[in-house]
Amino acid sequence: LRAEYNRLVEGLARRGDLSGTDQWLENPALPHGIRRAKQFVHVLHRLLQYLRGRLDAENVEKESPVSFVSSPNSQAGIEQKTLKFCYDRLRALMLTLEITESDEFLPIQTVCDFATLVGTYDRGFSIIIETYDERMPHIP
Repeated sequence: LRAEYNRLVEGLARRGDLSGTDQWLENPALPHGIRRAKQFVHVLHRLLQYLRGRLDAENVEKESPVSFVSSPNSQAGIEQKTLKFCYDRLRALMLTLEITESDEFLPIQTVCDFATLVGTYDRGFSIIIETYDERMPHIP
């Protein structure tokens, strides 16, 4: 996504819609969706770092969506509302970037689907973190 975002910014700069410096980030004339896109990519990065850390656990963990959502908020600064709209924001970004072949983005789409579920529903399921499958104990 970061590469696609960079290509979009470079394309806008070549067309003359942006200067070649970072000052364009502060330019209020810049389309609002692009500024939010960069922020969203940063949120995804923090979310992935948080999830990687959670998967480093050695024991099986089970928690409610409410409990799970409070952790990324306190540890990564990601609020429940941000998680709730993760799928929509990714979809909007992919449409803006005109990405039609989305197969290579399936892993990040899965993460965004998960984030949206835990951000939207506060009961009815549990989050179980199992770092090892008993059938394949050597593969985390």
